[in-house]
Amino acid sequence: MGALRGSTIWNTSVNGTAGRALSVSAMALACIVGFWFTPHTLGITDLDEGLYVAAAREMALTGDWVTPRVNGTPFYEKPPLLYWLSSAALRAFGRSEWAVRLPSAIAATLTLLAVFAFGRRYLGGRAALFAALALALAPLTVASARLATTDAMLVLAVTCSLFAAHRAREVSGAASLRWSLVSFGLAGLASLAKGAAGCLTVPAVLLAYDLIVRRVGIRRLLRSAASLRALWGLALFAGIMAPWHVAAWKANGSAFVQEYLVRQHIGRFQGGDTAHHAPVWFYVPGFLIGFFPWSLFSIAELRPERRAVSLKPGQEPEVKPGEADAAALQARTLGFLRCWFTVVVLLFSLGGSKLISYILPMYPAAALLAGSRLARACSGPRSGRSIVIGSSLGLIALAAVYAALVQPAPIVAVINRYADRPVTVGRLDADILTPAAYLLGTIGLGLAASLGAAVLGRARLTPAILALTMALFYLGVLTQGVPLAQRRMIGTLHRMASLAGKLAGPHDMVAIAIEGPRRPSALFYLPDGVISSGRVIEANPVTLGTGLLSGTSPANRGARFDRVYAVVDTGRLAEAVPAGDSLTPVGGAVVRAGRYSLIRVEPEEGAPKRIGTP
Repeated sequence: MGALRGSTIWNTSVNGTAGRALSVSAMALACIVGFWFTPHTLGITDLDEGLYVAAAREMALTGDWVTPRVNGTPFYEKPPLLYWLSSAALRAFGRSEWAVRLPSAIAATLTLLAVFAFGRRYLGGRAALFAALALALAPLTVASARLATTDAMLVLAVTCSLFAAHRAREVSGAASLRWSLVSFGLAGLASLAKGAAGCLTVPAVLLAYDLIVRRVGIRRLLRSAASLRALWGLALFAGIMAPWHVAAWKANGSAFVQEYLVRQHIGRFQGGDTAHHAPVWFYVPGFLIGFFPWSLFSIAELRPERRAVSLKPGQEPEVKPGEADAAALQARTLGFLRCWFTVVVLLFSLGGSKLISYILPMYPAAALLAGSRLARACSGPRSGRSIVIGSSLGLIALAAVYAALVQPAPIVAVINRYADRPVTVGRLDADILTPAAYLLGTIGLGLAASLGAAVLGRARLTPAILALTMALFYLGVLTQGVPLAQRRMIGTLHRMASLAGKLAGPHDMVAIAIEGPRRPSALFYLPDGVISSGRVIEANPVTLGTGLLSGTSPANRGARFDRVYAVVDTGRLAEAVPAGDSLTPVGGAVVRAGRYSLIRVEPEEGAPKRIGTP
C-alpha cells in the first residue's frame, strides 16, 4: 500500500494551486512547441493535404457546402467536416497555410485537454499530466496538428465520444443518459470527419469493453441496444451524420455512391487502394515510431500489473475507506484503455490498405496508458525497472532508424514487396544525414539521461527528461528540418505555380505538368480567379506536349485560351514542347530553378486555340 499512499500524496500536490499551475504551464509549453510554434512555414504537402486544401478552398470560393471539388471535379474521398472548417478559416483569415491548418491545431489542443481531464478524474493528476505531455509530443500527433488532414478532427471526435461513453457507464440515471447522448452525437461528428472510420471505431471499442472488462452478457447487451436510450442516441447520431450524405447523394446521384461508398470505403478496406498495401504487422513498427518514445511505455502497460503486497502471517491488508472502490474504478478504466488500444490496431490491421496515420484514434488511449505506467514507475518499489528497459529499447530503436537512413536498401526491399510501383531511394547526402544525426542524437541523449537517472534511483525525473528531449527535437525539426524540406522538396514547385498564376492573363491557362503522382498542393498557390474560372490543367508532360490538354476538370474542356504557362519537370522540357507540335515554346523556359521549370507555350499561327484539341 506504500505505492498507493505515495501516489495519493503526489496527486494531492498536483491538485493544489502550485500543482495546477505546473500542469497548465507544462501542457501549454508542450502545445506551443508541438502544435503552434512555426518559425518557418512548411508549404502545403502532397498528396492528401493538397487534395483536402484544394477542396476546402474551392468550397470557400463557390459557396457550395455539399459537393467538395478539386480543380472543378467533384471530390468524394472524405466527408466534409474538415472542408467546412478550413473553408471558414480561409474566409475569416485569408489564404495562407496557417489559416487552412488552423482547425487541425485547435482539434489537437482540445484533444490534449480532454485527455488531461479524463486522466485526472480516473488515473490521478500525475498520470494525467504525463499522458498529456506524451500526446502533445508524439511525432504523429505533431504532424496531424500541423497538417490540414482529417486525422486531428477524427481523433478529437472519437476520443471525446469514448470518454463520454465511459462516463455514462460509471454514473446512473439522468446523468448516464446525458453522457450517452453526448457520446452518440460526437460519434456522428466522427463520421463527418472520416466516414466509416468514425462510425466503426466507437462501437467496436465499447463492445469489446462491455464484453471483456465489464463482463456484460450478450442478452443484456441486446436489451441495451433495443432500449429507449439507444434509440434516442441513434436518432441523434443519424441527425448529425445523415443530412450531408443525403444532400450529396441527391446532388450527385450514383456517382457519389460509387466513389464515396463503394470505392473509398468498401474498396479501400478490401485493399483496392494498391498504393497503401502493407503487411498485417505494419502497425507494430508504425506505432513504435509514430508515438516514440512514449510507445515503449504504452506497450508495457498493455499487460495488467499484479501488485504483490508483503504481509505477516495473519495480517490483513490495510485498506482505507474508498480506496477499494477507487482501485476498482482505476482498473476498469485501464481495461477500457487497453480495449481501445487493441481494438483500433486490430480493426485497421484487418484492412487491405494501411497508412501509419490510420491508427491515430488510439493515440489518446496510448498516451493515458503511458502516463499510468510512468506515474507508477516513478513511485513504485521497482521504479527504475520500466525506465531502464524502455530507455534501453529506445536507444536500440534509434540506432536502427539511423542505420536505415545511412543504408536504406533493406527497408526499400521490404517496401517493394508490397508497393504497387517500385520505390527507389539512393544513399542520402550529407545535407540530410547530418541534421538527421543531430536530431536523432538529441533523442538519444535524452534516453541515455533517463536511463542514467533510473540507475541512480532518480526515476521520477524521467518524464521531465523525455518531455524536454522531445521539445528540443521538435524545435530542431522546426528550425532546421522544415526549411530543408521546403527547399529540397516542395518550395520550388509552389514558387513556380505562384509565378505562373501571376503571369497568366485573363485568357491564359496554367498547367501543372508533372510526371508521377498528382501535385494538387500547387493549386493552393494560384490566384483565386484562375481557380474559380477553371483555367487550370493537370497533366503529365507527354499529355501537354502532344496537345491533348483536356486536364482533369470538366470546366477546362472547350475553354478558349491565348497561351499556356506550364510548370514542368526540368528534365522533361523536350517532351513538354516537342518540335513540330501545335504547341511551341515562346522564348524557351521563362524560369528554371532546380527540378522545375516554368515555360510559356501558345498555338502556332492558325492552330485552334481550344483546350482538348491536338
